[in-house]
Amino acid sequence: MPSLNRLETILQSKIILIVLSIIAFGYGIYHKLSPKQSNYREGDVTLTVTVESYQIQDNQVTIEAVAKEPLTIYGSLETEEDREIFQKLISVGDKLQVTGTLKELTNQTYPNLFSYKEYANREGKFYTMELISYQKVKSTWRSYLYRWFHKYECEYTDVYFFLNSQKLPDSFQEVNWAPFFSMYSLLLRPIRKKKKWYLYMLLLLALTTNFAPKVLALLFLFYLRTHHLSFSKSLYLTLLFRVILEPNILFTSTFFYIGIIYGTLVILIWNRIYNPIVISYLLNIMTLPIFISQNFYFHPLLFFIQPFILYAIRLGFIGVLLNTVIPFQFVLNPYFDGLTAIAKFLSDTSFLKITFAKLPVYFLILCYLCMAVFLLGVIKRKWKYIVPILSFALLHYLIPNLLPRQDVFYLDVGQGDATLIRMDHKTILIDTGGIMGIGTIEESRTKQLVSNKLIPFFRSLGISKIDYLIITHGDYDHIGGAIHFVHDFKIEKVIFNCGAFDELEQELIEFLNKKKIPYYSCIKELNISDNKLYFLNHKDYGNENDNSSVIYTEINNYKFLFMGDARAEVEQDLIEKYNLTDIDVLKVGHHGSKTSSSKSFINEIKPKYSVISAGKNNLYGHPNDSVLNNLIDSQIYRTDQDGSIMFKIKNNKLEIETCTP
Repeated sequence: MPSLNRLETILQSKIILIVLSIIAFGYGIYHKLSPKQSNYREGDVTLTVTVESYQIQDNQVTIEAVAKEPLTIYGSLETEEDREIFQKLISVGDKLQVTGTLKELTNQTYPNLFSYKEYANREGKFYTMELISYQKVKSTWRSYLYRWFHKYECEYTDVYFFLNSQKLPDSFQEVNWAPFFSMYSLLLRPIRKKKKWYLYMLLLLALTTNFAPKVLALLFLFYLRTHHLSFSKSLYLTLLFRVILEPNILFTSTFFYIGIIYGTLVILIWNRIYNPIVISYLLNIMTLPIFISQNFYFHPLLFFIQPFILYAIRLGFIGVLLNTVIPFQFVLNPYFDGLTAIAKFLSDTSFLKITFAKLPVYFLILCYLCMAVFLLGVIKRKWKYIVPILSFALLHYLIPNLLPRQDVFYLDVGQGDATLIRMDHKTILIDTGGIMGIGTIEESRTKQLVSNKLIPFFRSLGISKIDYLIITHGDYDHIGGAIHFVHDFKIEKVIFNCGAFDELEQELIEFLNKKKIPYYSCIKELNISDNKLYFLNHKDYGNENDNSSVIYTEINNYKFLFMGDARAEVEQDLIEKYNLTDIDVLKVGHHGSKTSSSKSFINEIKPKYSVISAGKNNLYGHPNDSVLNNLIDSQIYRTDQDGSIMFKIKNNKLEIETCTP
């Protein structure tokens, strides 16, 4: 006991706490300021790596691995036999010799959204690898442990015990339930009660996760609690310990999130608030601003059922643990199918989502000052204290809707087209992009583009609906994302081009009818407040590209022209029929193909700025050199080089911003 008392005495000292704080935060700041460099260079290499996790989807495999530094490896498993061999042969913890091409991570090409490159660089990851071949070198103790845990197969074993959230269904990711599977959500409350059998659980998790910092931090917390240190000091010391183990976490939303949870728990325990449901709701409320700052929406139904879902996920943890000893799939499969059905139902209720635009950091700080007042009101049972945070939320919601905008965003959707226009309080989306591929891969990647980039970006601007979705024509790289948009976002009206509907357009129309969304085709003009969009191409040329809607509009006297995939014959007809001169911004036709943007057309319209939407290293060689030569007198922006390109009209001046890859 003397040693325990001595430890208690040391850790109770305020001076010791100050010194430990200086050491931990000083180390975190030093790590932040230290330059980080990769051990590798782009190109073909052969490496020996350790498998940390893997996911097979369709015929693609994604491997998270570690060599001299973390690495994400993407490969193709073309046949069912290839996939079965991989799954039987490879386990977490295995050493592999992999040959492939290293490619440097690229920047986020959408403003306001999460930058994976910045996050990965903090973690020491700089490259991805395109896998050419692999060979298993040897198994390790973790491999045998992984196989033992998978004696009775269950996808959630990887989620709970090996921290592989990639194995979660898409619907879980869409409703943001993935964090509920974290060790903090599952084990923090029992640690507060010092249940010793949780020590053995944590030791087991330390082994399965290869001593992940988040698990070691919980072990440290448990150790402090068993030494009778107060809950508040234990949490604070655990936070310092986490920073020392993982210094890159400092100055991230994760650190802020953990700090808010710890701080709220301490305040509630100090004030003898122990009800688990009340604690869960208050933690949800206190972390809500962080969630909204990253996801740009609030879902009231999802918010109210989350505490109960957390308990359901904890119960699932016990079931998965039992499944490592006895076959329990007959219970687990319907149980998790039920949770998946609930998540799917909630993700389908996107109409309930309340959109909040991205706000500066200082607004987030102001928000948490209001949250502190709210928490004080809860403790004192004085509900008038809720007024500041409700006022702030209302202001946050109204600001984007009160301020009129005049913007045009040419969005980076790879080898495709998508353009967002904001005119006053109306939003127009011209095309939706669509990532070309084979079979289900094409559909899966397009859904990810819409769900993970386009819709979050719109929400970050405070956009909760699209007033007009214009489909210039029915090629997949223009219409591919439309069904996902209609399913997950509010669309008021849809406008098609002239000519017969092709198969993709008919499929979208069938979906629009189910959703009771009105649609029109071959219109001549569209009135938007005090502006008009003119549809210039009404002739049926007998092919989908030349039947593209060609759209002209003026915003604050700046002339914009959108060409779709119209080719040279259409261009010639346009300049014969209309007086199109001195165009300020041209959306170049057909991604810069040589079939469009003829010299005579460009000489006639004289675009000041030209925007080309094309995928990086695309198979078609877009943009063609002849087109670039024709546009030599125009300032050219390209989504493959400049990312998303934004033309903002402020005080009658045109401002141009890019989001370079």
